[in-house]
Amino acid sequence: MSKQINNCEHCGKEFEGIRSNQRFCSAKCSHRNWCENNKERVRAMHKKSLEKNKQIKKCEYCGEEFESIRSSHVFCSKECSIKKAFENNKQIKNCEHCGKEFESIRSSHVFCSKECRMQKWLENNKEKFKVAKKEWRKKNPEKVRALKKRVRDKNPEHYRAKSKEWRAKNPELANIVSRKSKYRRAGYPEEWVEVKELQYQIKQEILKQRQGGETNG
Repeated sequence: MSKQINNCEHCGKEFEGIRSNQRFCSAKCSHRNWCENNKERVRAMHKKSLEKNKQIKKCEYCGEEFESIRSSHVFCSKECSIKKAFENNKQIKNCEHCGKEFESIRSSHVFCSKECRMQKWLENNKEKFKVAKKEWRKKNPEKVRALKKRVRDKNPEHYRAKSKEWRAKNPELANIVSRKSKYRRAGYPEEWVEVKELQYQIKQEILKQRQGGETNG
């Protein structure tokens, strides 16, 4: 019997057929093609199979009854399955940052919360964080001012007290900050704020020199 080269009507792959009217390369392609052409019938058969194999079971975690078609189903929902797994695998650990006890189901968990994990990372990467923070502040001056304003609006009394304390300790720096704020409020661009401050300092030096010359004279 001579073999013939045919194309599968389902997947399009070439195959050697033993009959001239052979349409599919395998039983799998034949079955899939039949399912695609008889979708309603397949749904009806599937539904009938589900109803036939349906069982009433009790959830191993919460004890509620539920319907299942598989013998391996022992939980009524994913939530119950996760909670049961947590109970079976939970361990009592001490947080590596704050030392507080917490429950975990993973051996890789070493912190009790995201906050502790972040604080620990900051402690181990202080210099890296400072550099990144400084670069971000240079690139985003508008965002920095917006954040500061948000802090001031949330805690005005606390901010005023801190500001007053800092100004008392650093009078010269406080004057510089006040002048720069004045320039910004006047509408000067950020690059001009530094220029205006430099001009002010030069004027003050010239005035001092003049006053010194008049005193000597």
